[in-house]
Amino acid sequence: MKTTKLNATINRSRTWIFALVLVIGSLNGTIPALAHGGMEHITGTIASVGDKILTVKTTKGATVQVARRCKD
Repeated sequence: MKTTKLNATINRSRTWIFALVLVIGSLNGTIPALAHGGMEHITGTIASVGDKILTVKTTKGATVQVARRCKD
């Protein structure tokens, strides 16, 4: 089958789209790592709330206290 200019253009466009998807997909792994500024991500249920301390029961069953960062 002979390749026409239209087929060549379509194939080139598909190649560029594929390359763009790969680049965006590779960035997706680094963006969440920067979301917390180097701090730990905690997932769970709030167990108690104090003036400057929040206690969270994590999904793994551990209890974590999170101190409020304030500029007072």
